[in-house]
Parts: sequence; C-alpha cells; structure tokens
Amino acid sequence: NVELNSALAKGVELRLYNAVGQLVHSVYLTGQKQNVDLSGLKSGVYQVEIGSAGGVYRTRLVKN
Repeated sequence: NVELNSALAKGVELRLYNAVGQLVHSVYLTGQKQNVDLSGLKSGVYQVEIGSAGGVYRTRLVKN
C-alpha cells in the first residue's frame, strides 16, 4: 500500500504506468489522506503521475 497525505490530494488522479508505458492502475483521490493498494502489481519500476487542474507531478516507484 501507498499512503498519500497531502492538502492537495483531494480532486487529484493518480496513474501508474509500467516500464513499457501501459497504464496499469488509476485512482481518483477523494481525501487528504488515502491508501492506494498496489498489491496486485508485479515487482518492477513504475512511472507515477499525479495530475490535477494545477498540473502533473511525475516520479518513479520501485515495487519489490
């Protein structure tokens, strides 16, 4: 699980892409503190995009 705790979390969409750029998980965040269950994903490196009306934040996530 990934826990997001931010004043900006409400009204934000989190998207995860695998190494070949396929969208593998998407969730609309509805509160300031929310858990995202990633247990169904295989181990590997994922591109994370967190998007809102204010723009897009990108980072990487390594799942073991």
